[in-house]
Amino acid sequence: MGMILGKIDVEQYAFEKLGTVGGVAELRRYAPVVAVETPCDNTHGEASNGAFRRLAQYIGVFGVPANAARSQIAMTAPVVNAPRKIAMTAPVVSAAATMAFLLPASIRRVEDAPAPTDPLVSLRAVGSRTMAALTFSGSAGDTAVEQKAKALRQALVEAKLLTAEEAEATPFELARFNPPFTLPPLRTNEIMIPVDDAAASRVCES
Repeated sequence: MGMILGKIDVEQYAFEKLGTVGGVAELRRYAPVVAVETPCDNTHGEASNGAFRRLAQYIGVFGVPANAARSQIAMTAPVVNAPRKIAMTAPVVSAAATMAFLLPASIRRVEDAPAPTDPLVSLRAVGSRTMAALTFSGSAGDTAVEQKAKALRQALVEAKLLTAEEAEATPFELARFNPPFTLPPLRTNEIMIPVDDAAASRVCES
């Protein structure tokens, strides 16, 4: 019942709050984490059922885990949708969407995680990074996500964390913290944009 009403009772992506941006977002320093990810047919918006199912099968949500060790792995929050840069024939670069689960903090290295058995699923180390995060509730549909991303970009420009050109060019990540059966108005979502450590420090000190 708690999860239906928006309670988040799983391990969450660890971070240290550094400050705020324009009263609409937080600056955070995130801890290193291992992600398990898969291609997704949309960069943001509602989850791709196929991508979510592949990741859920890897950790064992539907029975025998689809990993080499057949070991169950605890679900965490959030689920992250992001563009992934893929190098093509130089100098062309294309953006491919991914969906990722962040593995529990007890799994410190890619080598510590069981290998996926699905060729569309892979493991990736995500290093410590500084991000601006804007939290919002409700459904994470395309219109809502684009509006929130625009608001966060504007706040970052006004705080001189990014130039207007950088804000438009920097891709954002969409983090969703609740399962699909949570009542839409009670869902927690975040738009996350990376920022330079030195710039973040100047803002926090001012």
